[in-house]
Amino acid sequence: MSTDDNIFVATREPLEAVAEWLGGALGLERIDDAEVGEGKHLLRGRARTVDGELIFLVEPNVYGEVDPEPEDVSAIDHYPGLLDIRYAGRRTKSCRCEKHERSSTSWSGIRQTRP
Repeated sequence: MSTDDNIFVATREPLEAVAEWLGGALGLERIDDAEVGEGKHLLRGRARTVDGELIFLVEPNVYGEVDPEPEDVSAIDHYPGLLDIRYAGRRTKSCRCEKHERSSTSWSGIRQTRP
């Protein structure tokens, strides 16, 4: 099981608004820490399907290029935001087996909160 995943965010809203929405939709606590960096938003909450905590970092897309050369164009260039999700908790075989099965249920709940 991966302990972190990146999700590219397509939005016209400021990333602060994305972080607020995500926090409300998932019941996450905002972590205010000057070391996180300007334009980045850190949140945390309990994992729903396994024991542990999830840390969410909403930040500008650091992987895309603003004005890439034609041979360097990538699908991720057009996503202004990046959501870095990290799992902090116990890793077990049952966690790995249940991850895929339960992840679609969690994400469908998130999608229902956003038009």
